[in-house]
Amino acid sequence: MRWIYSFLILVISFLLIADGVQAQSGAARGRGRIRGIVTDTQGNPLESVLVRFTSNRLQTSFELRTNNKGEWVAAGIAGGQWNIDFIKDGFMQKNISTSVSTVVYNKPIELSLEKTDAGQPKVKGSELVQEGNKLRTHKTMAALF
Repeated sequence: MRWIYSFLILVISFLLIADGVQAQSGAARGRGRIRGIVTDTQGNPLESVLVRFTSNRLQTSFELRTNNKGEWVAAGIAGGQWNIDFIKDGFMQKNISTSVSTVVYNKPIELSLEKTDAGQPKVKGSELVQEGNKLRTHKTMAALF
């Protein structure tokens, strides 16, 4: 009789360890659900916008695209802080950070992307990079040091 209890404890311990390993391998999977819509500045839906989710805590990322109504849905993701990038050719890239809950309703994310002119940088702040590149090519950067 005693060996049956020992065997049951061994089996239960094994199942708990195996469940923990499986949970780590599917770290991005969870019960969280978040959705949103992407439009241009005039309110027109943007199709095929790349929506990239990145979690530093889980060290994982995944991508999806908006439909013809500019809508996107990410379901079955882990709760916690996620960085989301919205990328479409001809538009300024937008980056946000949001917390995804697996318990309460996550409000939809509604955002608009600005059109870029031909030759205009697609990411805000890249003007500084372009200015730095100009300084480097003009060899005036050495004067800064």
